[in-house]
Amino acid sequence: MVPTLLGLRVFFAKTLAVVGIGILLLAPLAVLGNQGAEQNGTVGSSHLAAHAVAVQSRGAPHAPIHISGNDDFESQAANESWPGDGTEQNPYIIAGYEIDGNGGSSGISVEYTDVWFVIRNCKVWNATNIYTTPFGSGIFLNKVTHGTLSSNNCSGNSRAGIFMVDSNYINITSNICLNNKNGIYLFNSNNYNYISNNTCSGNSDAGIDISGDHNNITNNNCSGNRIGIFVLGSNTVINNNRCYSNSFKGICYDGSNTEIRHNVCVSNEYGIDISGHQNTIMYNNCSWNDERGIEMDASDSVIAYNELYRNKGYGLIISGHAADHNQIHHNDFIENNGATSPEMPYSQAADYSGENLWYDPERKEGNYWSNWNGKGTYKIDGYGEDPYPLGHKVGEESMEWLYWLIAIIVITVIVICIAIIVLRRHKKKRMEVEAMEGSGVELGDRETAMPVAQGEKMVCSRCGASIPGDANYCPFCTSKVR
Repeated sequence: MVPTLLGLRVFFAKTLAVVGIGILLLAPLAVLGNQGAEQNGTVGSSHLAAHAVAVQSRGAPHAPIHISGNDDFESQAANESWPGDGTEQNPYIIAGYEIDGNGGSSGISVEYTDVWFVIRNCKVWNATNIYTTPFGSGIFLNKVTHGTLSSNNCSGNSRAGIFMVDSNYINITSNICLNNKNGIYLFNSNNYNYISNNTCSGNSDAGIDISGDHNNITNNNCSGNRIGIFVLGSNTVINNNRCYSNSFKGICYDGSNTEIRHNVCVSNEYGIDISGHQNTIMYNNCSWNDERGIEMDASDSVIAYNELYRNKGYGLIISGHAADHNQIHHNDFIENNGATSPEMPYSQAADYSGENLWYDPERKEGNYWSNWNGKGTYKIDGYGEDPYPLGHKVGEESMEWLYWLIAIIVITVIVICIAIIVLRRHKKKRMEVEAMEGSGVELGDRETAMPVAQGEKMVCSRCGASIPGDANYCPFCTSKVR
């Protein structure tokens, strides 16, 4: 019979092995999940997904199209053999046309409809009449709902590639709008228009220009314009856009209750210009701009987790005297305003209101300043200061999970190795015990053991293990030999 002490050792070893394997398997998932929950997309948001712009084949030439009202849409669909019946399940489809505006006011115009329709894979250009509405626009929607504009090329028009007035629930996605005055222009258009994955570059005014509330501007590429994205309205989402190399501003916003997140606004004159109140500006990269990274004349807003690197002027400036009750924290200010080292006395930010918090009031943590000398507060030009400057970049916090993961893995491997060693020793003992039981030797759970001769070797009568002839103690069960 196997002694009770050995059974407890085996049970303990097996338990260690099971627990260790469980930790090894679950720890990476738990730590990674916690990292995602805490950061929800870190400062690394500056790396955005590529835009899905459809490659267009040469379409069929077609004269400019003008539709006014649901009945006219139905009539033209029948005459042109356009698919669909205008329902949500089966929308009208206008596709595959090349339309030369030929100096007219628009290439495709849809007005006063609420039927469902799709305009896709069309190329519309040369709408240049600036004296008649819609003033030289590739695609024009007026008082329309339930439309989708997808994978069209609306370039080389006088006013706008795509122009929308008083229109709602429109999906504008994966279009190319180059060399217009505005790439995409929405005027007085509210209620959930989605503008996503468009390329709006080389336009003389704005890549995307929106006047209206409740719109979503996501994953657009707006480069080489005067302004990348301009929005006048509230309750808007401006996320994951790339606004770079614009001659004036990357993003210019005036309104309230809007989130501006994960945008890349680099190599402009100004990265982001914000007015209004109760806005959230987080996880943006506003770097390498000729003037400021972020300029604010806003109140009651949160500016956090932004990357502000090597702007020639301030990384962030709060310029209005009424721009108060803002919270600015966990931003990386790196070498802005000529502050390339702690020896450079220049402040990387300015606050001309003085009624703002440059730290998180709950966590008592401020911002990272690359030229902070490590002592005391960080002085901000104007009337502000950061009383809790961070000693490391905000992005470096995300590495803590990796250190914990490595520690857990190392400890788990050690636990498993110990368990394996214990199990192997027990296996060896068990085999020797079984051999002794087979030879008829009686084992007892005593404090001392008699060496028993078996062939040419000595065996401990307590645990059955082989022992040297001159040993005073069994090397396995530590019983005294007599």
